[in-house]
Amino acid sequence: MHQNLKEMERTIDRLHDQLARLAIETRSQRFHLHKPRHYGLEPAPGSGDVDPEAAAPDAAIVQLSHALAESVRDLSSIQSSLEGLTRDSQASLSRQADATNELQQGLLHTRMLPISRLTPRLHRIVRETARELGKSAELVVEGDETRIDRAVLGRVQAPLEHMLRNAVDHGIEPPATRARVGKNVFGRITLSIYGEGHEVVIEVSDDGKGFDRGAIRGAAIQHGLLEDGASVSDDTLFRLTLEPALSTAQGVTQISGRGVGMDVVNTEVRALGGSVQIVSDPGAGTTIKV
Repeated sequence: MHQNLKEMERTIDRLHDQLARLAIETRSQRFHLHKPRHYGLEPAPGSGDVDPEAAAPDAAIVQLSHALAESVRDLSSIQSSLEGLTRDSQASLSRQADATNELQQGLLHTRMLPISRLTPRLHRIVRETARELGKSAELVVEGDETRIDRAVLGRVQAPLEHMLRNAVDHGIEPPATRARVGKNVFGRITLSIYGEGHEVVIEVSDDGKGFDRGAIRGAAIQHGLLEDGASVSDDTLFRLTLEPALSTAQGVTQISGRGVGMDVVNTEVRALGGSVQIVSDPGAGTTIKV
């Protein structure tokens, strides 16, 4: 509408210009029409200076010119009214956009839940897993006030529980082993949740022994994922733990994930549009970031 109004404004300007030229041409014609005609002789008495037959078209042109000018003024008035309506429409659309955005934010807020809803269950999982394994471990949660979509929260719950069980099972050492190497007998598992732009990051860290590189290599060779004697970086080796059915668990138990490794976590996180990163230092612990 704004573009059409601009085009209409340009058209009216052209009409004004054409009317001005018509007025000039009309005055010129009238001047020639009313000018006395001399043919070397004075006009005959009573003959007059104007041709009556030419005067009628001249009057019609003047009337037409006035009518066109009036039409242009009407167009200008219509243009002004349309511009006012356009401004009102733009203001209404702006208010509607604000209202829609506010409604969307309200609906989004109702769908968002704090991760703290899972905190009691996660603490219980760590305590029960540690007790079944004869270990001592505590869970520290940071940023559990972070809110995420309730559907995402429901889907990320199982992978998160699996990572915590793995941290206790494969990461945290028995109390006697920790005491022997100078560590606190209580293993520490930290769950951190925070936002990065439009994404939510979940980190599970432990202060345990770190990934057993030898066990991972052996399992990868056994499953044909790695050639015996091949040289690979730690990052590549850790990524192999995300492959289906690759596990370093000694037996199939509820705690070890029924013999299934981190592939369950990787599959679910990738389905949510995320990724899994693993960092592990021998004797210092492991951090899994999704």
